[in-house]
Amino acid sequence: MVSESELEVELDYFQIPSSVNCFDYDLAHEKGAKFLNKFIGLIESIIFANIGILEETIQIRFYEDESDERICTNFEILDDITKAEFVRFENYFGHKILRKFGKQIVNHLEPVFLVMLNSCKAGNRYTTIYVNSCVDFDQIARLSRMTTNKTK
Repeated sequence: MVSESELEVELDYFQIPSSVNCFDYDLAHEKGAKFLNKFIGLIESIIFANIGILEETIQIRFYEDESDERICTNFEILDDITKAEFVRFENYFGHKILRKFGKQIVNHLEPVFLVMLNSCKAGNRYTTIYVNSCVDFDQIARLSRMTTNKTK
């Protein structure tokens, strides 16, 4: 019969050494969080750019596979950096992130905006974010030269 301590020695002897440590694992999680933050920042940038041109309803769609169709309200008015980020996330990554974190992203945006997430699972699979930007037209009017007599 083998004692427990002898068994532990034997099991320990046959373990395969691993170069992975907790620090590497934590670093990978931090990179994942930065990637997620870039995506959330992209969504916010698209929303704010559309508010800047008084757009109330915004639609942003991310496909599971490549698609020639681009659905992003007023894409042409976005700055070049935001356009590049959108293209980066446009096919697959954006859809994947929304499948995994969609509810949390909606909860993050909802204190300020009215947000709905919709997934289509038939045919060309995609996930769409619908946003009512809740543009405060009174605030825009107050900040404009209509009431301040300032040249902006």
